[in-house]
Amino acid sequence: MNLPTSTCISIINLESKNIVRSHYLALCACNSILAIPTAVANTLVIVAILTTPYLQTPSYLLLTSLAFSDVAVGFIGQPVFVAAIGLFMDGEAEKYCNVRTVSGAILIVLTMTSVLTVTAISVDRYLAIRLKIRYKVVVTSSRTRILVVFLWIFSFASLLAFPFNIDISVLVLLGGIGLLLCLIVILCSYSMSFRSLTIHCAQIQPTPTGELRANSTTPVIDVLKYKKLFKTMLFILAVIFICYLPMIGVFAILSRPNPNRAAVWGFQTIVCLNSTLNPFIYMTRVRDIRQACMRIVRRIICC
Repeated sequence: MNLPTSTCISIINLESKNIVRSHYLALCACNSILAIPTAVANTLVIVAILTTPYLQTPSYLLLTSLAFSDVAVGFIGQPVFVAAIGLFMDGEAEKYCNVRTVSGAILIVLTMTSVLTVTAISVDRYLAIRLKIRYKVVVTSSRTRILVVFLWIFSFASLLAFPFNIDISVLVLLGGIGLLLCLIVILCSYSMSFRSLTIHCAQIQPTPTGELRANSTTPVIDVLKYKKLFKTMLFILAVIFICYLPMIGVFAILSRPNPNRAAVWGFQTIVCLNSTLNPFIYMTRVRDIRQACMRIVRRIICC
């Protein structure tokens, strides 16, 4: 999966002499700045969920898993990424090649976990809307925990490819196919969720007193809650595609004989941006998480 150390050193010695330092300095600055809110905001979300009993649900367990992968991006992934860029700029070829391997492994695991978890969340939201009252019977906390453990194990298992020096074109193809499949599942899940929400809202009938009620065959639902959920899902879907589509650009560039390193790292920075945005999306759009986070912040301030 990786170039031999001697080959890597030779390539870096050549590349580092002909670089535009301003591009790499900008990447270092962006990742250094983003790492702070990424780490802090995701830590706040994790603590809020784990310390709030009524948030111990399957949906929030998936969200906690996503926050753990995102907080690791802020605490570990981006700092190591910045260190690798710095060593590359300074021409420290041997050190860079070693750090690059670590950085690549970390970002691969965290990105895979994040993409798979977001995919699972999209399916979970569809099941919640589609199954209604049967959702709690089908989707349980124990089953969700098993799924979360499996997703993390599967992501770490991808590192088994490192010792075998698998051709980069094969890995690019597999990565591209995997990402495309996840994006298709996400798009289909949210599309079906939108359709189900529209049907639910259409089935709500106004009463003579002006109140809303469901017909005799449809469970009563909170229309305002579902409409807000609809908008939240649309917003999340847009952010997912904005941040994950650049990964396709990464795969396309890596498939070339002499990939543009600055472009690859630029796309990776955009992907990492998703880890920064996720906690703020949920804190602003999900009232339960917002209230739990505010409670923790007030407690910290009072101390």
